[in-house]
Amino acid sequence: MRRRPLVDVRFRTPYALPGALFEVEAVVVSSADTPVDAISLTLVGHEFASIDHNREYHELLRLTERHEPRVLTAGTHGFRSTFDVPQDAPASFIGATSEVLYWLELHISIPWWPDLRKQYAVPMGWGPTIPTPRTPETFFTNPNYPRPRPHLEVALESTSIEYRGTLRGAVSVTNGSNVQAIALQIASCETIPDIPVKVETARLEFAIARGRQAEGARIPFEAALPEHITPTYAGKTFGMYWWLHVVARVSTGTGVGLRIPIVVTPPSGRPALAPGPVAPVGKERRAEVWSAVAQEHALVCDAENERMTGSFEAASLEIALEQRTAGGLHAVARVSWASLGLDLHIDPRRWSDILRPNTVEFETADFDEDYVTTARNSEQLRSWLSPEMVESIGHFDEVNVDDRGAVLVKRMLVISTAPAALSLFVARAVHVARRFGTAHAHVPPAPEMAAHAPAWRAFAERFGGRLECGRMWIHEATLGMERFSIGTDWTGQPPSTLVRLAIDPPLTRPYQGDLSQLRAQVQHIHVGLDAVEARLPAPLADPAAVEPILLEMVRLSRGARGLLDNPFR
Repeated sequence: MRRRPLVDVRFRTPYALPGALFEVEAVVVSSADTPVDAISLTLVGHEFASIDHNREYHELLRLTERHEPRVLTAGTHGFRSTFDVPQDAPASFIGATSEVLYWLELHISIPWWPDLRKQYAVPMGWGPTIPTPRTPETFFTNPNYPRPRPHLEVALESTSIEYRGTLRGAVSVTNGSNVQAIALQIASCETIPDIPVKVETARLEFAIARGRQAEGARIPFEAALPEHITPTYAGKTFGMYWWLHVVARVSTGTGVGLRIPIVVTPPSGRPALAPGPVAPVGKERRAEVWSAVAQEHALVCDAENERMTGSFEAASLEIALEQRTAGGLHAVARVSWASLGLDLHIDPRRWSDILRPNTVEFETADFDEDYVTTARNSEQLRSWLSPEMVESIGHFDEVNVDDRGAVLVKRMLVISTAPAALSLFVARAVHVARRFGTAHAHVPPAPEMAAHAPAWRAFAERFGGRLECGRMWIHEATLGMERFSIGTDWTGQPPSTLVRLAIDPPLTRPYQGDLSQLRAQVQHIHVGLDAVEARLPAPLADPAAVEPILLEMVRLSRGARGLLDNPFR
């Protein structure tokens, strides 16, 4: 009497591997002669994704081996099959919404009798892979966030980490005065491509720093991946993806995080590589950027303190980074020069500036809209401050200019993403320093003093003084052993000429001597502890005319110090 045979399937190895041969044997026990039309063994692999109550699938592989028709005599028969598993076959996986499953189908076709069909689960492991080359990369939070907040820089040894490997890198925090802790979170999720379904399947957290960290300091970290995680997978019906979250937790307000996609690769079966290089972050990275940019623009660089300096004729330039409470990290260029003598002020415009006297407007609409300019004499300023100079200072977020220099400010968190941003800022600051340094020597005199400029220049050369043409003022002149200055004081109405002779060393008590002779020659005379000051009418056509008064002031100064009878002075 015909009976269905008994079957058993044996695997030569406990699991299949991609890129390897998988050998199986079907053991068939027949109790009587049983004809069969075919005996087939099929290795099948599918990936599944569950969407709502629907289950979609994609066939990964189907490998079949068939055996010749025969009569199974009473007894035990063995049928061996070998499957060449494709190199790209993914490992078995069971997740929250998705699966990768393999099984072996046994089919014995028996004529005029129900066929025998059975399935056997086949575990699929990860095959040997070639290690992904490690490429150091650096990542940043959004540097253009509209409000001041902590800014993170993260450098990774590689964004590709082998299964059970170690994620290595470093992080730094800028503008992090209220940061209380920094943590790493490594998370994975299953995604279904055609619909917005994402299911988080794992989240690992590692604390790497607690308490406030030094501004821009490098904080290294290592995070070892555990055994139970699933490598990255991109299939037809679903994907398994990994992210690194670097989180800065703050004492008040909302913290900041940086999300970086990473790839977890299957095990390569090779010894772990030695730790590789990690790019510099924070102040270390900026020091490299500053050194390169300073060299590009021929400036002297103090990379440790993030400072560049240079000189351009009459102007000196200093560039540094500053933390500003209202706006975070800024690059600040300070251009300084000797006084222009124009009573010049260029400041950001405020509503109250409508009442500000002596305002000067240029033909640059954007500049006049953003800034208010004042000077003692608009004609004198316009003849010196060219439209090109105005344009050169209009490229910054904030500008303040006065007689002695300019402060040029740019919100520079963008410096974190590209050295080009700092280089552009430095190039513009150098351009301003060059223009103002060259133009400094060509400041015109006030219209009231234009005709007298040659006499003042000759007097300055004669006594070794420095002429400030804008106010018509001579600084640091010497008469014998005495230092003096003379110039036009425009602050009063009417203007006056001020002569100041230094008393060195200063007096220890107020001068009580007779000033009648000097009072007869000047508008006002004052003897302080460190200087004698006399005021005369202005404009003064030729300062040589006050030499007799200067000599009287010298005698008064020496007499006040008790030096008139001292043969050694």
